[in-house]
Amino acid sequence: MSDKFRDPIVEQINNLLPQTQCRKCGYEGCKPYSEAIAKGEAINRCPPGGEATMQAIAELLDVEPLALTDSRHIKRYAYIRENECIGCTKCVQACPVDAILGAAKYMHTVIRDECTGCDLCVEPCPVDCIEMRPVETTLQTRYAEQDKARRSRQRFEAKQARIERLKQEMEAKRKERQAALKTQKSTDKSNSSALDPVHTAIARAKAKVAAKSSQKRSAQKTTAFLKKRLAAAKSKLALAEQHATIDSKKITALQQSVENLQQQLQTAENELHQNNRSH
Repeated sequence: MSDKFRDPIVEQINNLLPQTQCRKCGYEGCKPYSEAIAKGEAINRCPPGGEATMQAIAELLDVEPLALTDSRHIKRYAYIRENECIGCTKCVQACPVDAILGAAKYMHTVIRDECTGCDLCVEPCPVDCIEMRPVETTLQTRYAEQDKARRSRQRFEAKQARIERLKQEMEAKRKERQAALKTQKSTDKSNSSALDPVHTAIARAKAKVAAKSSQKRSAQKTTAFLKKRLAAAKSKLALAEQHATIDSKKITALQQSVENLQQQLQTAENELHQNNRSH
């Protein structure tokens, strides 16, 4: 069956359904159930429509009528005990035709003339302040049912369109955030790459300063050590020269040691002076 031929049939079936959007048929609304019927689904799964709706669909499709899966359906409407309502908005979100008014943390109420009696708002209520009350059927209400079905369908389709639009807007914003984050990461990476040579130069300069400071401390320690050794050597030489009994070779060795230490000290002091100038 082509789409060109199937769509009118779906619309005709949908027009026969009560548009309660109650999901008692097992589908997400009257339109999805219409599409399923057009593909061969059983025509007896709509309790709100009852016998009359099933017979009308059977006649439209030229198929045999079937016994209803649930023939005990009673037309009802939702009623919120407003003094118990906590304003959680869960029922507002659940209502398929936007027949509940209310905002977060404010009392909610049902638009009775627009309520389809789907009872989808009852279960989500955390404080059980919603009850289903029977609708009094009169000749006037029977005539009004067709017009109400038309309004319910419009309200259902409007809500579905709004939900889809919000999803698209949220998806668009999500993509924008991802693109902005990607751009920011790219910018940060570029800035980091640009700063790398500067950071490298700074690190190199710091290492150079640290090395020079280490050399200076080492030269200072060496100079102090050599001064102590030189003072000790001079003291030994002076004592040796005062005693005539000490071998002249030993005195000569001490003199040579003093000279060597003096040369080493001079070299160390020159290095220390050079380090001080470089700083």
